[in-house]
Amino acid sequence: MIQQLHHTRLNSTHPSAGGTRLVPRVLAEAADVEALRPVVNEDGERVVGTGRCLVMTKVGDGLSLKKFAEGRNAVPPFLKPTAAVNTSRAILALHNAEITHNDPHAENFLMADETTGEVGVIDFETSRDMRQASPPPLDNRIRPPATTVGNMQAVLKERAMRDEEVGYHADLVAVASSLLPLCCDNSVLSAVVWMDARDLVKGVLTKCEDGRLSSMEEVTAAYPEAIKEAYTKAVKTIGQDERLTPATHAISLKTAGLFRDVCIGHAEGLAPEVLRAKMATYCDEVTAGERTLVVTDPDFAMPAATRSVALPLQQQQQQQQLGEGDAVHLRGTMDLRGRCAM
Repeated sequence: MIQQLHHTRLNSTHPSAGGTRLVPRVLAEAADVEALRPVVNEDGERVVGTGRCLVMTKVGDGLSLKKFAEGRNAVPPFLKPTAAVNTSRAILALHNAEITHNDPHAENFLMADETTGEVGVIDFETSRDMRQASPPPLDNRIRPPATTVGNMQAVLKERAMRDEEVGYHADLVAVASSLLPLCCDNSVLSAVVWMDARDLVKGVLTKCEDGRLSSMEEVTAAYPEAIKEAYTKAVKTIGQDERLTPATHAISLKTAGLFRDVCIGHAEGLAPEVLRAKMATYCDEVTAGERTLVVTDPDFAMPAATRSVALPLQQQQQQQQLGEGDAVHLRGTMDLRGRCAM
């Protein structure tokens, strides 16, 4: 038997982010080491020691959703919208299994395949099984723009960073915020959209921390106004992106609109299932828009170098299954080689 261990060779500077209860003790048969590799480094050398470790699954080249959005200019028209849909469907799949991630920011969504828009989800150390009567409290919160009104309430009640919000709302707000950099094909403008939202939400959080906001009534009035302003700025920035086509411009506005609707909706007390329905509708509408364009103009979705070759549209059953371990992989709703998953 082999037990996963904490060791500096495993590239972990600390045992875990929140203690032993967040990191399961994994035992595996020796025959499974090649597949699981819990105590094997990149060179295949077995590491022996005592303690515990946080094992992170490598997805693709390890490029996060945010770094992809802000670091890629020359992308095919549908790549970022497809990644946005897959990111949304990943959290919907988790919630369907009654699991909350509790840390689904844009650095924890990785590009599994930059050619298809497939994404992977990592870092499940703070996830919770919502079937439990009282899930353990969180001692962390996601930074703006994904900060929720529940997080701000924790600040007002002086329980911040030790008893933070555990629930579906926080996941949905974080994912909707994570999609903002995908609104623009211009990488510089992608960063602008995200930073504008970050600064506006951070402004509300700072007022909670320094006492300028002292009641939830004030918070629930200030927060939606910040989100509305972030949305207005996003729409303006999207309009400046000359890399967007008329079709992808319309999709980008839907992405910004999802951010607005989910964030304001949670502040107004909309139930998680209502917000999930909004996210599911967004996924369906974006996919339908992509599909329509591919049917009417198959070359449109292809990279410029290959647009002379029209590939057939294939319909596949959408699979939303949770993978074992700490990563979830979802095949793109439509990849840029001409395939489409329903």
